[in-house]
Amino acid sequence: MICFKLQNCQPIKRIAKSKKEKIERLAGIEREASAKKILEQGKHINLLTRVELAILLNWHEVPKPGDGKVDESRAKWKVILESEKANPTHGQ
Repeated sequence: MICFKLQNCQPIKRIAKSKKEKIERLAGIEREASAKKILEQGKHINLLTRVELAILLNWHEVPKPGDGKVDESRAKWKVILESEKANPTHGQ
């Protein structure tokens, strides 16, 4: 099938959508693996680095504060821990 007008070509749109979903799913799997490595270390919240906090917050899809705002990141992570919110999972 040849589509001369891309906006009218449904198969191409479906392929693009499925590729985008696959990329998002793989990125989620990577975020989850990175976050679980950090959690396995069992560090106290005050010992987590800015980068580790950013990874954990990103895993829970929480917007990170600006650079150098470690205290804000810790506060956001503490809220997640205290709420006992279920960890996000991504299909493999």
